[in-house]
Amino acid sequence: TRTTPPSLHSYLRRIAANSIQCAAEAEALLANAERVKAITPLCVGVCATSASFALLTPRLIDALNVGNSVTTMTELYLFCPLVSVLSAAVADLALEETKGF
Repeated sequence: TRTTPPSLHSYLRRIAANSIQCAAEAEALLANAERVKAITPLCVGVCATSASFALLTPRLIDALNVGNSVTTMTELYLFCPLVSVLSAAVADLALEETKGF
């Protein structure tokens, strides 16, 4: 029995199909990277703003006259660092999503 080798046209179709699949996978990776690129500056801005507001917390406590309420003072002192840490965690999760591929 004699087998005929695949034609050149068949090879070219396989190459084209593999190239299209590779381009689609690359596009998905780039889309993930673009999302990280978009969310990171927002997270940095939120962290910087929270750090700035943390410096104003003593003045805020004086203005609100909550000097006797330890619970309220503690919540006010911990709010800005909490927001900053959560924003940094979101940025890290976005980065890990890109590294996952």
